[in-house]
Amino acid sequence: MIDADVILSKTGIDVTRVQQGSEEWLRLRLGAITASEASCVISSPRSGNKWTDTKRSYFNKLIAEICTGQSPEVKARPLEWGKENEEVARRLFEFTTGLTVIDVPIIFKEEDMRVACSPDGDCSDGLGLELKCPFTSRDFINFRLNGFDGIKSEYIAQVQFGMWVTGKDAWHFANYDPRMKREGLHNVIVERDDKYISKFEEAVPEFIERMDMALAELGFTLNGLLTGLLARRETRLIEEIENSDAEMTELRARLAEYEQSAAPVPDIAIEVRNGVSVGVFPSGEIVNPHYARGWNDNNGYRAAMLANEGMWIAGDDMQLSQYTANRKRIPLNENSEALAAVRILRYRGFSREQIEKEWKRQELLEKQSGITIEFINPLGPYGDADKQALCNALAEIRQRRKTGGAA
Repeated sequence: MIDADVILSKTGIDVTRVQQGSEEWLRLRLGAITASEASCVISSPRSGNKWTDTKRSYFNKLIAEICTGQSPEVKARPLEWGKENEEVARRLFEFTTGLTVIDVPIIFKEEDMRVACSPDGDCSDGLGLELKCPFTSRDFINFRLNGFDGIKSEYIAQVQFGMWVTGKDAWHFANYDPRMKREGLHNVIVERDDKYISKFEEAVPEFIERMDMALAELGFTLNGLLTGLLARRETRLIEEIENSDAEMTELRARLAEYEQSAAPVPDIAIEVRNGVSVGVFPSGEIVNPHYARGWNDNNGYRAAMLANEGMWIAGDDMQLSQYTANRKRIPLNENSEALAAVRILRYRGFSREQIEKEWKRQELLEKQSGITIEFINPLGPYGDADKQALCNALAEIRQRRKTGGAA
């Protein structure tokens, strides 16, 4: 196996920050023989030495990935089913086995990055994990009743290939079916089979050699693909920096305009209650708008304005919180001190039942915090009274600052 620093130097991608299924993960797999399709490489005809259609198809797929720098998008209901249930399956596996599962995006066997596996996790007992969510309950029943003998041949190849890449001696193989009324998770341990692994040791080098011959004929190399990944990564980093700078410049301009005009913030409903002790809000800096996004058609800068005035603001989870200069959110509790408590309502399109349910939650928060919070106009259009309430609150806060906190 190779470490993350080697991958970073070759591709510009920090594999420790990559998630399976992400764009960067797909890029890392381009042209590499992976465990999920390892059975294709060792497939053999019933007679003769001619490659099977399965092996030839996989060969052409990898060549195309290197030549185009793209991986074909596969959409199938069984794959979607697996993605939908994967997280629950993993948590249930951890609960039933008592093991901790660590995310492992991708593991390369050698520095040439031609052979890789992406296990569903690295378990705290030192074993790898392959977790399947069968699309049909029939397949789950077959595995549940037959254990190891019920594992499909392509899955056996996948697990043994994973042990070949990582050097592990055993692998957890688990199936999860949420439709089962009981015992929806079943797990077996697959031991390393060196005789089986010898198939990879024989077939993979030949497969790679023939890939290189085909690439040379087409005028491509794998090194060219890796160089392209580095260049693309550099371009993306430059774009991210430029976009971030532009976004911050726009935000500062909007805040400056707001401060000069002292105009009310449009189209949000708020309530301000000043019956709280006056404290020093450690801000004065712009709060990252992404941490305040989602209340008013994603105009998070409006919430950032409120935060920078030293108020307590409500987030998407309907909990009052303070967004500090270091971008950490502090829940409101009985020991909280603030210049004002602000409630941003997000009730447009909510039913009356949903709103009443939220009111009950808010009553509990009031008891815990000792701060009374009232709602303004939650059902109708946001009116002038709401805007005026904000103006009055901001004026009072500024006055308190000038007088050193006196009301």
